[in-house]
Amino acid sequence: MRYRLGLKRRQGSKTEPIDVVFKLYSLGVNTARDEAVYGYDRDELQKQVERFTDAYNAEVDRFRRKGAGQKVDDFVDYTYVKWSSTLKGFLARGISAEFDAEKIKPALYRPYSRQFLVFTTRR
Repeated sequence: MRYRLGLKRRQGSKTEPIDVVFKLYSLGVNTARDEAVYGYDRDELQKQVERFTDAYNAEVDRFRRKGAGQKVDDFVDYTYVKWSSTLKGFLARGISAEFDAEKIKPALYRPYSRQFLVFTTRR
């Protein structure tokens, strides 16, 4: 019998079945902006995320004041924020970001590099 660490679907033939070690699958933590929310030093990561939050909130404020009737894609400044469709949706709805240092947690990054991660959930 052969073993594999994991397959999304069980594969094998009737004569040679394959058992998998891991039966559950997950994308894991998906940030869409790893460089902004992962870091080796907790204090530096906090400063980094505070800068990102400030830059995003500045765009929310600017969009509220000057963005009426414009497409978010045509409006946003790509200099300081890596924009995902989700983040653009928050901007369009005027949702500001809040940073909480308590959300910084130890994490394993890809998969054996011990770093810190700002771990938040969507609203």
